Amino acid sequence: MLYTLSRSPYRTDCLALSHFLSKDDDLLFMQDGVIALLNKSYFFKCHELTNVFILEEDLMARGLQFFMPKEARRINYQDFVQLTIKHKQHIAW
Repeated sequence: MLYTLSRSPYRTDCLALSHFLSKDDDLLFMQDGVIALLNKSYFFKCHELTNVFILEEDLMARGLQFFMPKEARRINYQDFVQLTIKHKQHIAW
């Protein structure tokens, strides 16, 4: 399943989202959701997530390119389209 987080962690229940995730899911941080990855958030501490992605354009727009964990893979919009093709289901947060 593809999960996308587009809201700031201050406006979203990220803890609730983390309860839905399994190690085989893909999680994409985009728009203000990229802020949730600062300081290696509990998305990495609570789960064995291996498929974590950050939309590069949103990361750059917020000046956070030097503060993201190395475990998260930076992608562009073409990669985002490929993720949506890969998954039959998508849940947006």
